Amino acid sequence: MSSLPFKSVRAHKSELGIAVFARDRWSNSLPIMLGSEPVVDSTFRVESLLCYCQALELAMQCIEDHAREIKPTPALSDALNELQKLQWRFEAMAEDARQMHAAVVEHISCSQPEMMQDYLSAFTKAVGQGDV
Repeated sequence: MSSLPFKSVRAHKSELGIAVFARDRWSNSLPIMLGSEPVVDSTFRVESLLCYCQALELAMQCIEDHAREIKPTPALSDALNELQKLQWRFEAMAEDARQMHAAVVEHISCSQPEMMQDYLSAFTKAVGQGDV
């Protein structure tokens, strides 16, 4: 099994779609899928979000000003570094989601085999045919 620490997984269907929750070793309930849409939880600090937003704003300004040649500036370099950090963070979140999906499939196949096809169908529909 993956290194994600949870004790159990529970899935159910409702009029809104399939919902899946995992219970961690401290008995907290974590949403894995709500309304047939996968949930990826992560915590961002407000300072980080503001920094990322400012970096995106600068990048957008540079794109809009692309009519003329723009020399690299320290502010642009800093913005690109922040965007790279954001990319790494999102890539880590995607990897966590892949690992969680694999672990959930393993648990549901054992504990609720009747929900397995519903879960796989909803997950595939939500994320497309990728390798997630």
